[in-house]
Amino acid sequence: MVRGKTLSYAEERVNQYGADVTVNLCARDVMLTSRYAFETVDNYNMLPGSNHQNFVLETVLKLQF
Repeated sequence: MVRGKTLSYAEERVNQYGADVTVNLCARDVMLTSRYAFETVDNYNMLPGSNHQNFVLETVLKLQF
């Protein structure tokens, strides 16, 4: 994704990658889902040379009754 094409001379470039895993437990009454995401941001906040990396780990436990 490219952000800020018309707002600044520096474009903010974002690359995102991720994966999800879901496991059914206890005959489908309980589901465990986990997500990992990684993101790189070049020219963060439209500032040249300001690069960031973001990591996200999310876990969800879903109970159905």
